[in-house]
Amino acid sequence: MSSQKRGCRIKLPLITALALLIVLSAVNVKIVGDPLTALTRHELTFEEFVDTVESRYSSDNFAGKSGFVNVNGLFARLTGRRVLNKVVRGTNGMLTGIVSDVDVTELAASIEGFAKYLEEYEDIPFLYVQLPYKSDLDGNFYPEGVTACANQNTDHLLSCLNAAGVNALDMRPQLSQTSEMIQQYFYKTDHHWNPEGAFVAFREIMAELQIQFPEGNIDMEYAQWEMWERHEKEDWFLGSWGKRVGQFFGGTDPLIWYTPQFETSMSCSIPKHGELHCGDFSAANIRTQYIEQRDLFGYNPYCVYIGGDYPLVQHRNLEAPSELRLLILKDSFTLPLQSYFSTVFQEVDVIDPRYFTECSITEYAEWTRPDIVLFMINPSSLGGDKYKKLGTEQAIANHAREEAPIVSEQGDIVLASDSSNNYRYATIPLEADSVYRVTFDCVDVVEGSPDGVALTLYNRTKEERTSNRLFDLNYYQVMDGYEWTFRTPKTEDTLQLLFYAGIYGSTAGNGLIYRNVILEKM
Repeated sequence: MSSQKRGCRIKLPLITALALLIVLSAVNVKIVGDPLTALTRHELTFEEFVDTVESRYSSDNFAGKSGFVNVNGLFARLTGRRVLNKVVRGTNGMLTGIVSDVDVTELAASIEGFAKYLEEYEDIPFLYVQLPYKSDLDGNFYPEGVTACANQNTDHLLSCLNAAGVNALDMRPQLSQTSEMIQQYFYKTDHHWNPEGAFVAFREIMAELQIQFPEGNIDMEYAQWEMWERHEKEDWFLGSWGKRVGQFFGGTDPLIWYTPQFETSMSCSIPKHGELHCGDFSAANIRTQYIEQRDLFGYNPYCVYIGGDYPLVQHRNLEAPSELRLLILKDSFTLPLQSYFSTVFQEVDVIDPRYFTECSITEYAEWTRPDIVLFMINPSSLGGDKYKKLGTEQAIANHAREEAPIVSEQGDIVLASDSSNNYRYATIPLEADSVYRVTFDCVDVVEGSPDGVALTLYNRTKEERTSNRLFDLNYYQVMDGYEWTFRTPKTEDTLQLLFYAGIYGSTAGNGLIYRNVILEKM
């Protein structure tokens, strides 16, 4: 075959990709009209045209966007580009991002203050767990000419924490030491680890907790691979970076998830949305819509665990081998990890500081008194302001006041069955800018079969829920009572505490009695 014919074959895919790219651009004149006009007038090179359009499609929605992204990615791949729309194609073909240099000293100081407060004022142990980023410690993952600072920032943070005597566990050597590890433990097109990477972290953290709590009955048997079943759907997942560059630039991923092969009975509550998921591990933790429907550009199957990031998630498990209570501060990497923990520990509360607003993180730890607090984020989260604002200084100031609680005994609250009303509740008025604790001994179900009950801090003036707490009846009926401490907002609006006849939105036909309700203003 002549060199001319070989050249034609090589150029044909490029020409096709170029033609499709221009056609897709032409039907979105509002988005790409000016760059396209400049291209045709030779005022922009084609590379400049692509860069300009990329900056627009990364934030705008327009007709045929997914097609444009795919074709643009194909063109970039055929022309040998390694960086597209701020996404890097690593030396092993996997996609990653670029973390810039950030000052971590403020974050380190915040974590140090929080850890010392827990230990000195509340006698609660603290462990900082450094999760990995999709960047190897060996420095061979990024192509030549690309500089990223994820590990540099992390090293600085860990150095500060170690110098301050803060208990820290670095997961990077086990998960991202080499490019081969990244290929094994991360999704190809997403910034997250895969469930196998999360499982390795689960085992390592469990081993560390076992050392700290030798009497905690932490069953390492549940952290063995053979105790879990692997599930996979091929070509099912286009991750966060894949959606920016298309499936032709970086490929697609399988959807992977693990479920226990041992018997489980648990619950997972999401107070913000009034969701209480009860049953075995899958019923409580797995969101099947990501398994049942394939949508590369619409769905995020990484959220197969829990469903996504929420301000607060509470796992409860009466059958857990360990009675230890965990409080986890997290980013999105923790979704599969917290599900694994829910099989071992009786209570696992998970707070995402980016979205949690009902009180300070320190107050929540003080009010709920977990056995240990875990702070787990990946290096791309180190610059987030919300992780620095834990409320430690105010908590120390509150300790100095030591105000006695004002007790208001309410007695029993009876909510009789009324099938015509799906939103039945009892109300108690509240004052603004105050801390309250509500307790009750038990909930007697007279009629119906609710899985749980909901309490809500309600703004009557604005007709909106400010914060919620859900209680799994199967769990709390055998525990030592029910308790919720909360802070009311600074407002002139009318505030109320609502007791629902079940979970709000599902109270019809339920009759129940809250026994010995006591409201304390702290």
